[in-house]
Amino acid sequence: MLRGAVGIYYNLLPGSYQQANAFTNFPFSAAATFNQPAGPTPTFSMDAPFSLTGAFGANPTVTAIHSPVTPYTEQYNLALEHQFPLGLDVRIGYEGQNTRKQNNYGGNGNVTRDLNAPQPAAGAVQPRRPYQPFSTISYAMEPLFFTNLNALQVGIHKQISKGFQMNAEYQWTRVLGTENFQNTFTPNDSYGPLGGITPQVFTVSYSYELPFGTGRRFLHNSGPVADKFIKGWQIAGITNAQTGQPFSVSYSTSVTGGVSGRANRVPGVPLYPAVRTKAQWFNPAAFTTPTNPFAYGNSSYDLLRGPNYNDSDISLEKNTYFGEKYHFQLRAESFNIFNHPNFNPPNASTTSPASIGTITSATGFPRTVQFGVKFNF
Repeated sequence: MLRGAVGIYYNLLPGSYQQANAFTNFPFSAAATFNQPAGPTPTFSMDAPFSLTGAFGANPTVTAIHSPVTPYTEQYNLALEHQFPLGLDVRIGYEGQNTRKQNNYGGNGNVTRDLNAPQPAAGAVQPRRPYQPFSTISYAMEPLFFTNLNALQVGIHKQISKGFQMNAEYQWTRVLGTENFQNTFTPNDSYGPLGGITPQVFTVSYSYELPFGTGRRFLHNSGPVADKFIKGWQIAGITNAQTGQPFSVSYSTSVTGGVSGRANRVPGVPLYPAVRTKAQWFNPAAFTTPTNPFAYGNSSYDLLRGPNYNDSDISLEKNTYFGEKYHFQLRAESFNIFNHPNFNPPNASTTSPASIGTITSATGFPRTVQFGVKFNF
């Protein structure tokens, strides 16, 4: 069977358009500070709460809102599916998706431009801002961002028969686009793989009722007493394997008027060592902090990949029935049964040369085993 679909979906505008900071900050709203002079007699009273002269901040921040633009998503897919004997079916499909006019409000990294930012240069920032006396003028909800997704999907599904069923899914995904920026004057400077999306994912789940007891393949002549011990055993589990997530190598500076962002790429130096370990996941020599503290680095966005992820959970249960009314279940479950360690991406700041490239933290949980007893009546 061949099936496909095409659609365009318009996103709902967030409530932030009506409840945004633009309407709760300057110039629509401002806060003045009133200080009680020294002495035992209060200057403030209920009938004259503002008897003193209030003081406003010298350089107020401003939030401006872009005129409403509706983000939208284009989706299209095509899949070929075939059903084989014994309840086995296989599906091979392609999925594409384009997102357009996204504002990424509240997203990671820099997603809001500063309309009052001066060009990076030595010295204090505030005196060089073009619109005085204001500080930052954030331009929120600007439809700057977009993504393009292409994915291969393969699925194998085995319907339950003779006590066995299985579902396996593999997906290869490539997502490129922009989700933030490093330089407010060039908001399209961070095109690359999107953070948090792993290229390859494989998931398989299964369950198998062991073929022992009356009516089963083995010990099928056992009596009702023996069945209470050898029949009703079931093994089930799920395994999830993923390749690493993307990340960038960054730097920071303490120079007044300087900028922070992605590090410089050293030409000709390999990105990874011959053998990647926790002590050196990528090659620190491939990156360097820009010598000019007022210039951004030239390395690509999300250039590197972190460690792979692997987790397997399994359960063993015994179901015993006493007539039609009573059901007794013993259950043992193990999460991360192989105690496989899964690590976070490495430290990736050239500003910290002692730790760059090293992995110092883990994600997930160590092997956990739990037992349960349940009686239904």
